[in-house]
Amino acid sequence: MKITGQIKAINEKSYVSKKTNEESKFLEVLVEQVGEQYPESVLATVFGDKIENFVKYNKVGDFGELQFNLRARESNGRYFNQISVFRFDKVETPQAEQQVEEDEDGNLPF
Repeated sequence: MKITGQIKAINEKSYVSKKTNEESKFLEVLVEQVGEQYPESVLATVFGDKIENFVKYNKVGDFGELQFNLRARESNGRYFNQISVFRFDKVETPQAEQQVEEDEDGNLPF
């Protein structure tokens, strides 16, 4: 799946595995859609060796196409969604919509 939008927030997180007692790090990335009448936001997670490259090449305010996997996980009889980032490609900043100019009489050109 993919969404095109702007990075609104990047938060570094960590947790300790209950099974192995090892600390793991991950990033939460908030991306808001652009160019939609009703833009949505997606909070996605970056894991493992992708964290270093994501932080190195991306920052809050960048525009791009976020590609992710959507999975459901079961824990204690409840299910939770997990959105895992596998790629973020930068795109140029979207141009503002062109203003339609009116002529001297206030008429539109169409």
